[in-house]
Amino acid sequence: MNKFSLLAIAFLLVFSLEAFAADQVTFNLRSGRSITATIKAPDTASGKLPVLMVFGGFKEAARVLELVKTQEPIILAGFDYPFDPPRKFMFPASLRYAPQVKQMIADTREGILELRKVLIARGDVDASKITIIGASLGSPFAIAAAAEDPGFSGLVLVHGFADLRRTAKHQFIKSWKPKFGLISHVPAWLITTFGYFYLNPPEPEEAAWALHRNQKVLVIEATEDSFIPKKSREALWDGLQKSAARVEKIEMPGDHVQPGSEQAIKNILGLVNIWMTKVGLL
Repeated sequence: MNKFSLLAIAFLLVFSLEAFAADQVTFNLRSGRSITATIKAPDTASGKLPVLMVFGGFKEAARVLELVKTQEPIILAGFDYPFDPPRKFMFPASLRYAPQVKQMIADTREGILELRKVLIARGDVDASKITIIGASLGSPFAIAAAAEDPGFSGLVLVHGFADLRRTAKHQFIKSWKPKFGLISHVPAWLITTFGYFYLNPPEPEEAAWALHRNQKVLVIEATEDSFIPKKSREALWDGLQKSAARVEKIEMPGDHVQPGSEQAIKNILGLVNIWMTKVGLL
């Protein structure tokens, strides 16, 4: 899972913000947990600005926002996921984290929606231009939030996925097969099946169906993605096409973006910037 999370953040390296002010805003959730979000706005800009909310993997939000760059004045926002996972999944010891993961899923969904409310209460936010980016592991959260709140006018999914059980099973097999061979399919199936029914996460393809007519969606897919099965990518695209949203897809040659893939990151962020400008989100 952590390898997957590291890849989720890498694409943010290139999206030049001028001097900016960073605010820390804390709000409470129904579970009793509090979330502290980082909001960064340009010092020199005036008027109401578009917003880019960024969610990738299990990385510090403040660090992620430092890496995001854009040529246009924009407000950046994000927060740490309310759970810090172990660096490596160890069976069965890591199963003790299941209750925390289950609560994290609910808290993150609520937290994203609450952060949008905080943002639109600010005098410098253009509420009609709020875009959420979900990269890799962040994509299911971004889709769920956009489906629940039509106030998200833009949604960008970078190397995203649906069919959660298939995707998770693929990750376990990819990790275990070199050592255990075909037998790795058995524990991978057991863990992902029981984990899925326990966690009861929202399926990205079902959330995709519920996207709204006013929303603009960009999917950036790696054609040779070794981290996300082809059928999981197809399930996401099929769900998006069934929605009322305006959906576009860009297929890029290569594998899932990884730390250090600077040129690939620049190419991806260049496409995102062009698209956001074209559809009026910047």
